[in-house]
Amino acid sequence: MANVRQLDFSKPADSDLLWDAITEKGASVLSLNGKVAHTLLYTATTYEFLVELETVFVVGPYLVAYAVHTPWYSDEEVLCDLIVMRLNDDPGSLSDVTNFLEDEARRLDVRWVAVGTLLAPQDQSLVRAYQRQGYEVAATQLVKEIT
Repeated sequence: MANVRQLDFSKPADSDLLWDAITEKGASVLSLNGKVAHTLLYTATTYEFLVELETVFVVGPYLVAYAVHTPWYSDEEVLCDLIVMRLNDDPGSLSDVTNFLEDEARRLDVRWVAVGTLLAPQDQSLVRAYQRQGYEVAATQLVKEIT
């Protein structure tokens, strides 16, 4: 498994790493794929949300954050990825991310892990990569801007 490190936002270096990832790498990722949902993403808001969490990690070359919650449609908790974003040009291995999320779910005694494709340049490519790790498509989200 990849090297895993929990970010500690009391340390300026970790706060800077998150800010740089969101403003620099995140902005370049969003400019590549032009998904309509990306017009909803605001770097400062994302940073302010993530910096309050204790579940933000560097997993190999990926920034990974998650939350555990019980969705409105279930009695069971789900560990949901909030962000999975490559920090550098190292492609790493998506299995390192899925193994990490699954290990965290086991540690927290959560039976379900949910992942998404918001930051992927092409949804279907990442869907297939997750499917190779045993994940199944459970839902698709569509958005429309009302003008």
